Amino acid sequence: MNQSKNKQYFKLLLLGDSGVGKTAIIQKYINYQFNSQFKSTVGVDFLHKAVNIDDREVVMQIWDTAGQERYQSLGYSYYRSADCCALVFDLSDSDSFERAAKWRDIFLKFADPLDKHTFPFVLIGNKCDLKKRQVHHIKAKEWCQNLANQCVDAVESIRDSQLQSNLGDNLDPIQVKYINRQKRNEQNYTIPYFEVSAKTGTNVDEVFETMLKLAMAHSEKFADQSKKKLMLYDKADDQMFNEQGLYLKKMHIKNKEKMNGGCSCYYN
Repeated sequence: MNQSKNKQYFKLLLLGDSGVGKTAIIQKYINYQFNSQFKSTVGVDFLHKAVNIDDREVVMQIWDTAGQERYQSLGYSYYRSADCCALVFDLSDSDSFERAAKWRDIFLKFADPLDKHTFPFVLIGNKCDLKKRQVHHIKAKEWCQNLANQCVDAVESIRDSQLQSNLGDNLDPIQVKYINRQKRNEQNYTIPYFEVSAKTGTNVDEVFETMLKLAMAHSEKFADQSKKKLMLYDKADDQMFNEQGLYLKKMHIKNKEKMNGGCSCYYN
């Protein structure tokens, strides 16, 4: 393998309502910058960051998607092959929190992952540095725990039904061992919750570190069924993705809406 060009990559998505701070979080992580001027993402945008994990060079492809309904359909095709998805809401806007479940459903519909019930998600409460909070951290944590429990129950129900129908009581020791291992994996399924600030940088790094760990575990879990996680990655590739994002904006949008506003963000 040519270590200068061949890099293992993982696709990370951020979804959520317009104005919750998805772009600001990514910009803080990638470029260490914060811009208080709000500018809606049109379609999708793409940035990457390379890190070293256990002496391996790993590239995070971080995809920023439109939150406004009129532009959402432009990004649906980019959901596929994602390795982890962050659901972002504004801590000062309870409605954006209530719609987190909707964004999860949209992702599962268009990404169509192999493991719909246990696909790795992260919940992010943004703008923690603001004093006006409408979503308590306990409520957000409970949302994550309840959803994780529902997912585990759904997987166990489906698996038990299939086993009963296809195998009955005729299970050999190898099958029993496999099933028990799957149960342990399901019982460990969680949805991490972070409160972050794109303005101060609080817990921004921790979010992406966690997403990468989940993405790597997910990729390993489906290594035999999903595409190869190797690609040639150089400046030409970067240019291709940048031009693709620009092309979407030129083709689908004539007038970009701009509005002033703060985007700040935190973890628990």
